[in-house]
Amino acid sequence: MRCNKIVVGFLLTLLVINCSMAWAQGLWETHRFTSDTAWNNFYGGSPIALAHEAFGGEGRAGNGATGGTYEVGINRLNSQGPPPNFQFGAATNDFVWNNFNNVPVNFSLVYSGDVTRNVTWTIGSSTVTLNSLPFPNPPTTNPITHLAIRARATATSRLLMQNLVFNGVAAPVGTVVDSAFTSATNTDYAFFSLPGGSFSSGYTLSGTVTFSWSGARPSNSNMSFQVKNMFFPYSAAPEPDAGRLLCAIGAGLLGAATLRRFHSQKMGE
Repeated sequence: MRCNKIVVGFLLTLLVINCSMAWAQGLWETHRFTSDTAWNNFYGGSPIALAHEAFGGEGRAGNGATGGTYEVGINRLNSQGPPPNFQFGAATNDFVWNNFNNVPVNFSLVYSGDVTRNVTWTIGSSTVTLNSLPFPNPPTTNPITHLAIRARATATSRLLMQNLVFNGVAAPVGTVVDSAFTSATNTDYAFFSLPGGSFSSGYTLSGTVTFSWSGARPSNSNMSFQVKNMFFPYSAAPEPDAGRLLCAIGAGLLGAATLRRFHSQKMGE
């Protein structure tokens, strides 16, 4: 009897982990999008949109060298007002991608929390920092509750983000953001939520990113990735998609059936 309970408990744990992709501190992957059009349709894509980006770290092909256009940047809301008051490249630096074709490069984003609102974004040996960001309208009523990670490449290139770690805890095996998921658009979004909480106390997200290409290296934002920090000022945040909900329901039904079986066995003793 005790052995059966242990086995069922183990199976329930596997079911919940595999279905929900629950991550550190309750972080869930809730949606996937394989084009910018699908992403824009999801969150509104208008000045009064469902979701707004408070800030984000960006890595882009740029000119692949020092000087000229940037490769490492932080994007942000540049006022207390709603979008489109958004500034790309509010803080920038260089990174020579020419030396890293098909070579994984470490990246990290560190947010200090809503009190100080400092952001540090690092790719390889290149770091940019912005302090006291003016967002979002204010943080106490519009907390950051979601992360959207985007990877974009061209037909002759690939951008792969993997080995993701959130606050020291590694993502489940197979959690990657990969432009090669779709050959039509070469764009992949992963949308993560923190149900019942926010990122107001700060966090650290790290991982590796690999730019690879054949022929001429893509330039500027044609090969790029972003870690977008999202808030929802006008509407409720989205729930997990149907697949995630079905998995959760399945776990609940399995648990209920198991409890009923144990109860029946006990009554028959």
